[in-house]
Amino acid sequence: MENFFCEKLLIRELITNNPDDSSHHFYKNSLSIYISYIQDDGKLLSYDQFISKVENDFKPILPVFDYIRVIQNDKMDPKYNIIMSFHLFLMLFLNKYELDYQKTDRNKFHEIVKNNYHDKILIKADLLEFFEQNKILNEVKWIRKELEI
Repeated sequence: MENFFCEKLLIRELITNNPDDSSHHFYKNSLSIYISYIQDDGKLLSYDQFISKVENDFKPILPVFDYIRVIQNDKMDPKYNIIMSFHLFLMLFLNKYELDYQKTDRNKFHEIVKNNYHDKILIKADLLEFFEQNKILNEVKWIRKELEI
């Protein structure tokens, strides 16, 4: 899943003006820093532990806050497209592990995408290529169908 936030391929269509701009994605090497920040002795921090840690020193994950802070509710924003696409993928991931309280049935998923995502995600061709390269076409068939890619 981390590839969503590290893959410039996903936003290639939206960054044609400045393809070298690195503010729209993370580097894979940096992810280990962010992941270790939210762990203690190999276990994820609780929400309260995380908040306490952020209140004391959030400098190691400042790039994550900066990334989120500047996301615009604009379908031309590459970060917005990444977050929207990631959310769809996350819903499928949670469905796969059948967490009942977070399960989204097929009809509801269809309505969510139709009403909130279909016309807002502009990186459809790049998203399909990303799915193909990561060999997850079958896992994301709901997304592909609903986004018509």
